[in-house]
Amino acid sequence: MSIVDDRVWDKIYFYLDMMNLPYKDVGEKLERHVVLLYQSTQIHIVPGEDNIVFIADVIEGVEPSEELLKFLLTDGAKPFGNIRVDDNKVYIGYSLPVETLDFNIFATVLYQFSLYADWLDDEIKKRFGGKRISDMIDGMEEQQKKTERRIGFK
Repeated sequence: MSIVDDRVWDKIYFYLDMMNLPYKDVGEKLERHVVLLYQSTQIHIVPGEDNIVFIADVIEGVEPSEELLKFLLTDGAKPFGNIRVDDNKVYIGYSLPVETLDFNIFATVLYQFSLYADWLDDEIKKRFGGKRISDMIDGMEEQQKKTERRIGFK
């Protein structure tokens, strides 16, 4: 049994199924979490002993600058202020206590957090450059199409 109580996992899966959201389990044991895509961003749901953490991969390949950091600490910090810049990547996070978790709280936070992450990646890309998760997925699909072998004539 992992650190996270199976009842917490069951709640998360149940809530995601109620919301009819496609998701994927990633990792094992202590690194186990759920990933889902929303618009141009990727959301990780990581349960812990006392809380559930929502993490969004906002953007990659953006050069940290004074202007970017100022934006992230002011306009970009609302309403979810847990922002991290690491290795030219920007992440945001938010946590909910497990003890008060119910469907309405989970669904509201997930929806608002996802909307915010989607807005934030667009704003950062427009102002400072970088690639959103959807840009990287599109790039991978494009590369895959180029390298596929085609059988037959066109």
